[in-house]
Amino acid sequence: MIQRDLQSKLLDGLITGLALILLTAILRLLMSFSEAILGKPGVLSLMFGVLAVMVLCLDRSLVSRFPDTVRARFGMMGGMLAWMLVELNGSLEEGVRFSLSFVLELIVISLTVSVLWRRLLPLGGKFYALTFLLSWGNALLLLVKQQLEVSYSMPIKVVWTIIGYLAILGVIVTMGWILTFSESRQQRLWGGIALWALTLLTLEVFSNGVFRGWS
Repeated sequence: MIQRDLQSKLLDGLITGLALILLTAILRLLMSFSEAILGKPGVLSLMFGVLAVMVLCLDRSLVSRFPDTVRARFGMMGGMLAWMLVELNGSLEEGVRFSLSFVLELIVISLTVSVLWRRLLPLGGKFYALTFLLSWGNALLLLVKQQLEVSYSMPIKVVWTIIGYLAILGVIVTMGWILTFSESRQQRLWGGIALWALTLLTLEVFSNGVFRGWS
């Protein structure tokens, strides 16, 4: 029983988070390769491929006969791919840019998801929505930083560095929680998403946006 519980903590929590990080890195490398080597036709081809896989993942995440853990993993992958489509579309339009509409859309979608969370969204849909929104939130943080550092370079650098160290602390706390306090497989899967999001934020802070492919 103890061994099975430890396997679940490693597989559902830590390995799930690490797998999402690895998959995100691979997709961004593909994005960079397609844009630099193949140009817009390559980016468009990648977009259609990502779109097809995303729709498949979303569909599988909503199949009620599948175990919860399977639906959750499909939801995570689908949400991550949905955000990749946003980034790919942005690369065709000279990059994702900070704007009032960008912020407003995030607020509207976040509020909509929060209302639907308990009453309508199935488990796979929850994982899909949260993964997408966390990706969007991380992107918004980076865009706000880039927007403000033109006028407030030194204060923003200090704040951004603090955010990075807080993200590292969050990664450590999340890993500790998964290994010591998590009680169910579903809790560990939520922990895996948190681990993925905090690790991406850490990489984006200390790579100055290079990991995301933005300058």
